[in-house]
Amino acid sequence: MLVQGYRPSKLGLFPTTPEPRQTRCVTSQPWWLDPESAWWAKADRAQQHISALSAQAEDFLTRGSYTVVPEAGDRPGKTVYRIWMSRPIPVSFSTILGDALHNLRSALDCAALGIARQYVGRDLNEIEERACRFPIYGEPEKLDEFFANASRAHLFGASEQQAIRAVQPGWLYDYLAKEGHADLPDRSEEVRYDPLTLLQQLSNIDKHRRLHVVTCWPGLVYWGSDDPSKRTWRWGSPPFVDGAILGYLIDDPEHPEPLPDLHQDMELRLLGPPAAADTEVVGLLSNMHRQITSHVLPKVLNPV
Repeated sequence: MLVQGYRPSKLGLFPTTPEPRQTRCVTSQPWWLDPESAWWAKADRAQQHISALSAQAEDFLTRGSYTVVPEAGDRPGKTVYRIWMSRPIPVSFSTILGDALHNLRSALDCAALGIARQYVGRDLNEIEERACRFPIYGEPEKLDEFFANASRAHLFGASEQQAIRAVQPGWLYDYLAKEGHADLPDRSEEVRYDPLTLLQQLSNIDKHRRLHVVTCWPGLVYWGSDDPSKRTWRWGSPPFVDGAILGYLIDDPEHPEPLPDLHQDMELRLLGPPAAADTEVVGLLSNMHRQITSHVLPKVLNPV
């Protein structure tokens, strides 16, 4: 049997399967590996929210929350497939998402305060603590302005500043360019899709503006055929809410075929920003968590 299938025009850029958390030593470990430190505690709490969202999302999608129903199109050979929801997507998905974002962003800020305290060799006063946060900038000149600010210039030494610079959005592009690699993609594209860029954008929206809208999204649509087929699929327009057109199955009107059993793998995604909407929501959060715990925090807290 032949299988035909269509994914949306742009694949997600982030893996959707969470990787195991790196084991941390709890005896005789350096200060930055203390499992009770604020940055690891916040990161662990974020993972709990991500795991909870993953379980609830899977339950929602696998328990008959939606059906896809064919109907005749506006011309022969065209079949419209419309999605019908038996229950709305719970608003709790948006609040759990916001809790995960908050804890990930907070883990970075706590780490910044931790390295500042280590650098100055004392606890920070209230004014210093308010000035101490983890910067996320895709433009190096904005990072220069951050460190030059009088309220925090004395909180980060040269090695601390370099460690923070080395994990900023665009770091991989800058590293490869410095090594002499050619034919690199546009730097702005890497910055736009960087997990820290997305964390900053999504966290600011959730904290200051509104809940993020979580919506159904087709990860894959496919059908079987016993013989070669000229059928094609054309996507509908998102968002794929209750009653929306998922897509159109286009047949050759001169050689009609029986309607196939259409299979679809639904995901939950955000409506925006565009770089975040490319990826299933649990995978998006998991990639942020993995980037922060496996790359950002170790490099910032333990610069070599």
